This record gives sequence, C-alpha cells and structure tokens, in this order.
Amino acid sequence: MFSKKKIMKLDNGLTIIHEKRNDCKLANFNLSIGVGSVDEPQGKSGLAHLTEHLCFKASLTRSTSEIMGQLESMGANINAFTNFDETRYHFSSLPKHFEKCMEIYCDMIFNKNIPEKEFKSELNVVLQEMAMYKDKPEFTNFDHYYKTSYGFNPIIGYEDEVKNLKLKGSSINNVP
Repeated sequence: MFSKKKIMKLDNGLTIIHEKRNDCKLANFNLSIGVGSVDEPQGKSGLAHLTEHLCFKASLTRSTSEIMGQLESMGANINAFTNFDETRYHFSSLPKHFEKCMEIYCDMIFNKNIPEKEFKSELNVVLQEMAMYKDKPEFTNFDHYYKTSYGFNPIIGYEDEVKNLKLKGSSINNVP
C-alpha cells in the first residue's frame, strides 16, 4: 500500500516520481535517460552502451574504488542497462542508506571525471562483452532481426566502431 506519492517536473524536463510504501523493506532508485542506441551518430555504434559502463567510473569527487566501496559497504545492489531508446541506472538499498546511496549515485552519473586509463580499461571490458555476445545465438538473432526489420544497429555496437571511440577531455567525443 502506498502511503505517499509525489510527481515533480523540474525546469530541465526531468520528471521525478517518488513513492513511499510502508510495506517495503528496500528502497529503490531508477534513473531513466531517454538516450539509447538509436540516438547514436553514424559510425559511433555502441556509444550509449559504453557511456553506461563509464558512469560507474570516477567522479570529480570520488575515485572508482571509492564509489564502489561506499555503495557496497551499505549493501547497495547497483546496475544499469542500455536499450534502443533509453539508458537506465538503478540501485536498491536499505531505506536507512537510501539518501547516502542516492548522493553517491548522482555524483557518479552527473559529475564525471574519466581518466584515459579507465576509459581504455572499460573499452576493453565492452570489447570482451562483445566477444561473449557473439557466442550467444539469441543475441545475434535479436540484433539481426532489429537490423533487418527496423534498421537499428546492435545496442552493444559494432566492434570496429567501438574500437574507434575516443575520450575527449573527461567525456566521450560526440555524445548525442
């Protein structure tokens, strides 16, 4: 049963929905950003997916190990995914840790500071993920269907295009 529900629309277009349930033992946070693989510029397939991965890296105020260590010390379950039209970041935590987890998560997402070394490391993680992806017929069939039916590139991108993505400053070049 919901005891409280608020919907707020910010000046920047962000809609916040806050629901408090008395019967839940976990607090959940979801941030859905309306950018996915269909928004990628020509020749930059995989950019949204790589950007999702990089959000778990250093911020201007915390190193990657500090971000992960602080969230894990509070028992937060963290993850993200990218699809054709959105990228979603989410976490679950005990209610008593929610505010602190939210502060860390927002810092992690909105205050990026991506060192070149971490960019290259995560680029390799994505390339390894692509190699594993090729061994799964259900994924390759999915990609083939969406490419032939709708002209969509694979969410994970094409290997040659992902390899050519570069870091510019502390952000990825040509982010849509």
